[in-house]
Amino acid sequence: MRRKLIALGLGFGLAGATAIATPAQAEVVASVPLHGTAAAAQQTATFWLADGGANLRNATPYAVQTSVSLTGPATPPVPDTKPGSTAPIVPRTG
Repeated sequence: MRRKLIALGLGFGLAGATAIATPAQAEVVASVPLHGTAAAAQQTATFWLADGGANLRNATPYAVQTSVSLTGPATPPVPDTKPGSTAPIVPRTG
């Protein structure tokens, strides 16, 4: 009986290991087209590339704010209760 339980445990262990060892399948990534039609995409490309790309060269570049202000708030935060206290949770009625 003991040998059968050991064999059964090994069998389940191997079956579980093969189930875990299978490679994960990626889900289908949802994508949204930038333009609904090819004509709309072509119109946008024509706008940006007209006159040798003048509109693209003269466009204002998008700049990300990378500096961080080191100043804190003007006044320190003031707690509205004593430290460590929390308001009781009142169950909803109705």
